[in-house]
Amino acid sequence: MKAAPVEIREVDAAFSAVLAAIHAEAFSHPWSEESLHRLLVLPAVRCLLACKGETPCGFLLCQAAGGEAEILTLAVLPAMRRRHIAFDLVEALKRRARLWPVDRLLLEVAEDNTAARALYNRCGFVAVARRKGYYCRTNGDRGDAIIMSCPL
Repeated sequence: MKAAPVEIREVDAAFSAVLAAIHAEAFSHPWSEESLHRLLVLPAVRCLLACKGETPCGFLLCQAAGGEAEILTLAVLPAMRRRHIAFDLVEALKRRARLWPVDRLLLEVAEDNTAARALYNRCGFVAVARRKGYYCRTNGDRGDAIIMSCPL
């Protein structure tokens, strides 16, 4: 039996609890339901939710302004990783962003997050700048962020 395809749809603040649950499983410093809700009620913020069948398994949150859209967070449940869900979310964003209209996507990613950087490279992003000491680590160290850009 073939696995259910990933369905990607745009969702709003009503999905804040679902998104917070995914974020909590995906990250060691997750965003709260309240913080996600505060973002999702803003008119410039958009969220794409990926589902396998009826099961939410990942999402991408972005903010569009001035012809650019910034990916604020991308989260996939650990059990659902390595199944192209993150790739599908980014590609869906690229298709939709052209209609907003947006000419370029931006994001920040931890320099040492090689899996995410490889994903973004596959999606057409290139490194354009660095933010020194942007990320706070649990051990007190600070990690650099790489700013990446993708023209549409």
